Order: sequence, then structure tokens, then C-alpha cells
Amino acid sequence: MGTYKHLPLGLGWVATKTTKWVLLGAEEGAYTSLFAAASKTVSEKRQEYRATYLVPFGKITTPSSLARDAELGEALWKT
Repeated sequence: MGTYKHLPLGLGWVATKTTKWVLLGAEEGAYTSLFAAASKTVSEKRQEYRATYLVPFGKITTPSSLARDAELGEALWKT
């Protein structure tokens, strides 16, 4: 069970099985960063991808309102 050994009996097993469907593994988690850094698509469409927000798997989207909150960003940098 590893990560979930602190949970009550049986719940750790459930958590282990369900997180595999919900969370990304290391390879999948790295895909979007690698796509942005090394993709031929990004290189060829540089203006389209410039200063955009990417989500898995390499899709352009609008950041959440919290991510666009300038005051919240400033407070984060000050901490």
C-alpha cells in the first residue's frame, strides 16, 4: 500500500486503485512540459502557443480566475 498505509484497513487499497484513474503518472505528468519545450507543433506554430496556458495533454486553455488574480500572485511571491 505504501503511500496510503496510514489509512484504515481496506481504505488504503481503495485509494491506491482509484488514484491511478484520477492522477497522472510521472510520464503522463511530464508530457505537457515536454510538449511545450520540444514539440515540432509548438515550434511550427510559435505565435499560437506564445504565452499560453497548457493542460494535459498539450491543450491550450484559459487559466482559472485564481491563476489570473494579480493580487493573489503578488501575495504568493511575497511569501
